[in-house]
Amino acid sequence: MPTNEFDTNNRSNAQSASSELDGESDNRGSQSEKTAIPDVQPQRHHDEIRSYDEIGEIFKKESTVRQIKSVLALFFVTGFGVGIAGYAVVGSPDVRGIFEPAIITLVLFGPVLGVIAGLQTGSVLSGEPPSQVYATAAASTAGGHLLFFIVAFILITANVAAPVSFSNYFVPCLIGAIGTAAAGSAAVYTTRT
Repeated sequence: MPTNEFDTNNRSNAQSASSELDGESDNRGSQSEKTAIPDVQPQRHHDEIRSYDEIGEIFKKESTVRQIKSVLALFFVTGFGVGIAGYAVVGSPDVRGIFEPAIITLVLFGPVLGVIAGLQTGSVLSGEPPSQVYATAAASTAGGHLLFFIVAFILITANVAAPVSFSNYFVPCLIGAIGTAAAGSAAVYTTRT
C-alpha cells in the first residue's frame, strides 16, 4: 500500500501545483491588464534632435548664448571696419563705380568670417553635444552675416551721392547668410573629426 499512498500524495501535490500555476497565470493575466507595460523607447544618440522644443532648449543654454554673442560681436566689429574702409574708398573722387564691387565683396566676405567663427565655435563648445555646436554655429554665422552686411552697407552708402535702396541687395544678403551658415557649420565639422 505504500505505493498507493505515494501515488496519491504525488497526484495531490501535482494537482495543487497545477492549480497554483493556473492561479498564477490568471493573476499575471489580470495584473498585466491592470498594469500597463512601460513603452521602452530605443535610446537615442545624444546628437539627435527629436522636437522643436529641444532646439529651443539649445538656444537657452548659457554656453550657446555666450557663443552667439561672441560671434555676433566679431561680425559687427568686422562690418564696422569694412564699412569705414568702404566709406573712405567709395567717397574718393578718384574711384568711381566701385560701389557695386564693394557690395559684392561684402557678400563674398561673409563666408570667410563664417569659417573663422565656426572654428571658434567648434573650439569653445568642444565639450557640448554636436547638435548644440552645429545649431550655434549655423545660427550665429547666419545672423552675424546679416549684421555684418547691414552695418557695412549703411556705412558705405552714407558716402554715396545717389540714394541706394537696401531692398535691391536684400536677396544677395540672405543668400550670403545661407552660404555663411553653411561655411560656419562645415568649419565646426572640421574641429569635431
